[in-house]
Amino acid sequence: MTKPLSRIKQIEEENQTLRYIVAQTLWMARRYADSRSSYAVGMLNDAVHELDRAGLSHLFTGDPADDGMFGKYDPETRTFKKGE
Repeated sequence: MTKPLSRIKQIEEENQTLRYIVAQTLWMARRYADSRSSYAVGMLNDAVHELDRAGLSHLFTGDPADDGMFGKYDPETRTFKKGE
């Protein structure tokens, strides 16, 4: 019966490690992606959306990244608005 408990402990440790990694690196990804005209902007905003959907939005408290060509990102509609 110790095997399932040790697996649960391992999963909990992995979960805490991954949460730490996300919290410590996502702000840098946002800083890199913001105002660029590349796939990085969409990838970052999608990742932030998935965190929010999973109830983990507290791991990233920054603003979404805006696109250098398409404009300001609206997280409600998940679209960019040029000229704002």
